[in-house]
Amino acid sequence: MHASAHRPLRRAAVLLGWLLAACSPPPQAPGEGDGARVEADVFSGLPNPAWELDASESGELARRFRGLAPAAGAVELHEGLGYRGFVVTGVETETGGCERVRVQGGAVQAACGGETRAYVDPERALERWLARTAEGRAEPEVVRRLREETGG
Repeated sequence: MHASAHRPLRRAAVLLGWLLAACSPPPQAPGEGDGARVEADVFSGLPNPAWELDASESGELARRFRGLAPAAGAVELHEGLGYRGFVVTGVETETGGCERVRVQGGAVQAACGGETRAYVDPERALERWLARTAEGRAEPEVVRRLREETGG
């Protein structure tokens, strides 16, 4: 086979490498990975941006989570296209950990110890704080979009 016939394959391989590098999470700094993991649920069909909170931020997350008021009933969360809030894993509470916490539009739904709990996030304070933790960890365009979506 002629060498020019292999060029499209080489180009495709280079493009695939660039795409994989762009979609991969950034390498963790020393000391990261000790806390909760935050995922901005913003993309459909592409990996969502995600980052680890350090120990101090995880403590702040736990404090903010404990300060939420229980909702009167179940909370409704948007499941369609576009911004769907944050998914947080590794949230520590006074009664143990929560496997998965969804924060969106002033509502919080937490799966903790096999049960689902609902909370309200007045003024979207927890949601805005989570958006701020993306700074320096997610692409600038993602950070801008999160600020727009959360009003922060």
